[in-house]
Amino acid sequence: MGGYRSGKVGCIGIGLAVLAVCWVIALFLTPIPYVVIGIAAAWFSVVALHRQRTRKRYFDAIASLHGLSAAPAEALERLWQDGEREPDVQLLRAAYLAAYGAHDQATQVLSAISNDTKRFGRISGQVSLVFPGLAEPLWFGSGAHVQPNLALVRAYERGLLGDYRAAEELARPQAGRQPIATASALGRVYAAQGRHDLAANAVGSVASMAPGAAASLLYYQWATHLADSGALAQARDVFGRLGEFGDSRARATVLEGQLDEARERQAVERQNAAERAREAKRRRVDQEDQLVLAEALDRVELARGPRSRDQALDWGLERIRQEHVRHQLRLEASRLEVRAVLDKVEGLKTPAAKRRNIEEALDRLRADRVRDELQATEIALLEAALRDLEGGR
Repeated sequence: MGGYRSGKVGCIGIGLAVLAVCWVIALFLTPIPYVVIGIAAAWFSVVALHRQRTRKRYFDAIASLHGLSAAPAEALERLWQDGEREPDVQLLRAAYLAAYGAHDQATQVLSAISNDTKRFGRISGQVSLVFPGLAEPLWFGSGAHVQPNLALVRAYERGLLGDYRAAEELARPQAGRQPIATASALGRVYAAQGRHDLAANAVGSVASMAPGAAASLLYYQWATHLADSGALAQARDVFGRLGEFGDSRARATVLEGQLDEARERQAVERQNAAERAREAKRRRVDQEDQLVLAEALDRVELARGPRSRDQALDWGLERIRQEHVRHQLRLEASRLEVRAVLDKVEGLKTPAAKRRNIEEALDRLRADRVRDELQATEIALLEAALRDLEGGR
């Protein structure tokens, strides 16, 4: 029973195979398949010819942009037209526009091809592109790196157009795959924002990782960001290590001059600050001395008798720190002393008592630390009072 079934299945399979062969033979006995194959072959030939022509113009354009040939502008325009739907051509066009400062148009071209990354490499083969402004060649042949590299180029262009938030959002996720190009793009974005310290940190963190000429370019960008952020000494050192790269030596010399000027300004500023501090202290001390002066004169005026006035004077002299204010206190105290003596003399009845108080006051004035010429008025008042007293005797 089992052998019968297996034989039956085998016969059915052979029958189906024979039927398929007969169907194919019958199909090709008609001209329709040949017509279809001919049309397809012709279409593929046209496409291949167009692609080959576009590829030739593509590499001619690269040679022209590198200065290796003199392709006319019309040839470039024909390439842009022929490769309108080719992302390789449009990427080259974006680089061409960016090199001439047409960053808005370059951004539009990059946005148009951002979702067509699978067709990269069909025209260019397998190439890397040094996009204008970035320190490292980026791979745009095919594969997983095309999308992040295209995002970095778009970030750089958007940063130049002032769309800083979009630039950061595009660039930051690519730092793990392309740290050097990401740092270069972010550095320029931060610098355009005026955030030169962040730009210096971004580029300086990867400068030592770059190979060859890319390292020199990154170090140059790093030094530029350092100078713009105010770190002149560090920028001078980096430019100095670059030697003859570009204008590094000249910029190091300029920065050295700026550092000398900065040191001179700092010295002047420190001197002015010290002078301001001394002036502020002097004003503070003067205000405090004036308060003590006023209180001491009040005490002198309220004191009864020469001893109490001397004690009030000594209290003020101990607390006043400036010599000219002490001198003012002594002068004002002597005037108060004379007025107090004259007031007292008016109340005395005997000439002897009046004479004794006036003479004691004169002796005190002549014995104090105030020069007589400064107390001439007070001495003259006492002497006049003494003469009046003697004249009335």
